Amino acid sequence: MAHATGPHGLPLELQSSHRWLGYETPAAIVGYQDAIVINAYVELARKYRSKLASREVPDEWAKQVLAALSVVVSRLAGKRLRVLDVGGAMGLYFDLSNAFLGKHLTIEWTILETPAMVKGALSVLGQKGVAFITSIADAAPEYDLILASGVLQCIDQPWRFLEQITDRQHDCLLVNRMPLIDADRLTVQVVPPSVFNGSYPAWFFSSEKAMQNLTRKHELLMSWPVPEDRPVLDGRIVPYRGFLLKSL
Repeated sequence: MAHATGPHGLPLELQSSHRWLGYETPAAIVGYQDAIVINAYVELARKYRSKLASREVPDEWAKQVLAALSVVVSRLAGKRLRVLDVGGAMGLYFDLSNAFLGKHLTIEWTILETPAMVKGALSVLGQKGVAFITSIADAAPEYDLILASGVLQCIDQPWRFLEQITDRQHDCLLVNRMPLIDADRLTVQVVPPSVFNGSYPAWFFSSEKAMQNLTRKHELLMSWPVPEDRPVLDGRIVPYRGFLLKSL
């Protein structure tokens, strides 16, 4: 059993199981665009924004992202921050950045998401200051930062996907909430039917291979543990880490 996170890495507050697949078996995301899931993210976003309104950093993951963003901002030549937020859901990290950095910067934030999540964000929350795209082909040619938090492990072919998103010119890459073990293991994380009928790929990455892939076109600037994520696999807690890298 493992404490579950959705394909965006946001907590779903449920228990789910991981089923062994092997290394090459495709695992599609099922049920993720259902209305009940979108509504869960909407409710989470409202709670998140309520905390930000009182100048509270909402959670430990937000603290990690904010610290990394501060390093990225220190590298900027001007006063404009351009971010591609991969799997950014309702734009919570945009809200975080805008709350604590927006007075000093012009923030241009683009979220790459599924059509259903984009529709939910736009119709219910009325995003302002955020551009949404549903295909990497629609991304701009250049960003200051590419952000992927709790995303790569929920992608069927994560390293091919990383290659695609980092083809865009960028200064920094921020990857947070990565589960790391001794050898790659692909599972399906199955959500209980009482929550919604769904499942999605759940990779546990080889630490060595993950670093090889992350540093293929990047140099590590900083890394940190993510103790708030504590999934149990084969009776052991899987450590999570975050990484900030700069383009070579």
